[in-house]
Amino acid sequence: MIRVERIHRVVHITLDRPQCRNALSLDLLAMLSGALSAVSPADESPVVISGAGTTFSAGADISELTGTSRDIAMDDAIAAVVAAILESEIPVIAAINGPCIGAAVDIMLACDIRVASEHALIQIPATRLGLLYNPAAVARMHALLSRAVLTRLLVKGEHFDADQALAAGLVTHASPASEVMKAKAACAQGDNEGVAVVATEQLLDALDRGEYDPEVWELKRQEILDSPGRATAIAAAKERK
Repeated sequence: MIRVERIHRVVHITLDRPQCRNALSLDLLAMLSGALSAVSPADESPVVISGAGTTFSAGADISELTGTSRDIAMDDAIAAVVAAILESEIPVIAAINGPCIGAAVDIMLACDIRVASEHALIQIPATRLGLLYNPAAVARMHALLSRAVLTRLLVKGEHFDADQALAAGLVTHASPASEVMKAKAACAQGDNEGVAVVATEQLLDALDRGEYDPEVWELKRQEILDSPGRATAIAAAKERK
């Protein structure tokens, strides 16, 4: 249901149910949450999440929904994935290679970097299904997006193409499909870049949590400044000039 591969210091997690447009079943969500939690900050390996085939994900697997309050189990499983992303000390990238619908939008928005191809389509059609979307998820979106965008996304159930999603702040980058799957290049090229990327992500997380200690982070900065990898990176940059 998911594939996990490490390629050039980047962990690629692929939602792998193309026969049902990578719908988010309870089992898939449990696997995804586990895979995200298993990536150690010590690996200094960014994570890229994408979908197999031509769809990122069609959202919650409707075959597992009952139309009753028992469907909160699906909300809980989605929330566990979101928590794993938000609690990660390494960058998590969503490579949105096609439609990203419903619950998949919640997961996508939790990612640090969200790259949409020209084939991307983002939509939450919850109201059309008679559903009040998970209030906790709406609260997270409210902190990230404008009220106008939320109205279009959640109340009206509009869909956003890549350019519209970029303008609305739903994604951070819009690129051709051939470049979306190279999103790893935005995060890790050389060894020291990986260290710096992870440290920067950890600093932002600390600031988000109100746990910023300037002395700790100044020491961390000096450690990276004096590292052999940084000296190598500076030398390489000089050679490129």
